[in-house]
Amino acid sequence: MRRASGSRGFAPRIIAAMAGSSMIELLVAMAMGAVLLGAVMMTVAGSGMSGRKQDATAAMTENGQIAMSMLATSLRMTGFWQPQSEVGALDQPSDGLPMLRGCRGSFASPQAAWADLACAGDVAQSDAVAIRYEAGPTGTATAMDCAGRDVRTLGITMIGDRYFVRTSGATGNPALFCQPTSGGEPQLLVDDVERMTLRYGVSPVTTAATQNRAFDPPMLEGRTERYLQADELSNDCATGGLSPNSWCAVTAVRICVLMRSADGAADASPTSYVDCDGQVRSAEDRRIRRALSTTVSIRNRVSAGVGS
Repeated sequence: MRRASGSRGFAPRIIAAMAGSSMIELLVAMAMGAVLLGAVMMTVAGSGMSGRKQDATAAMTENGQIAMSMLATSLRMTGFWQPQSEVGALDQPSDGLPMLRGCRGSFASPQAAWADLACAGDVAQSDAVAIRYEAGPTGTATAMDCAGRDVRTLGITMIGDRYFVRTSGATGNPALFCQPTSGGEPQLLVDDVERMTLRYGVSPVTTAATQNRAFDPPMLEGRTERYLQADELSNDCATGGLSPNSWCAVTAVRICVLMRSADGAADASPTSYVDCDGQVRSAEDRRIRRALSTTVSIRNRVSAGVGS
């Protein structure tokens, strides 16, 4: 039987088409696949790290705003008293002590009575502040101390909460605490507050004032002249002889809280940040830090300058 013309080259072509890829082609294909897979994994990992960093930063900022809001709300009430038929003496309750007191560093004992409040002298630590004002009627917001208890129901007429930073026994983190007027253990308010720094703005004293009264004549000009640290202020609130560096002359407070995130939020260690004094610092951990600040006017002091 005669073979069809041109059939001699058909079989080799089939064999060549059925042959597999060479070892070099396989290695090149595997390398390209590995590169593509690595790029995908890096993108996914980077997206996860970025998301965790953003979440940690948002939570840290929110906690810082809560801490400053709590401090600012309480500071604005400093020196408040219930209106009477006559304008009462400013900062002169029955014990004659100022309504605002602070420490450069911590209190020696936050639970001490107001007259016995003393500073520990650890000026390298976070600042502390004690705020006092007359409690409002039972059941009102101004009758609640920092623990949320109505002090009027306990027979207490003057709120005197104390704010400070210490390490939490529950979390192991530095946190903002408050010693409530109603007593008991200090209350943890906001976690991961690494440091609190306070500066006190004082007003010039009106030389014509003969009494520490809000009006007729005012004892303060009502404007903030300069900012001082707690250890530069005195308890001198004597009627007719108010010191210009007195706690009774404070009209504003600058609050700065240095917040930190959860561990592992930063991309690498060490991490850099700017502290409450505007200094660039570095920490040997993977926490993000941010300093948040605000200035609070003490309402019952600024009003003392009306008409000046």
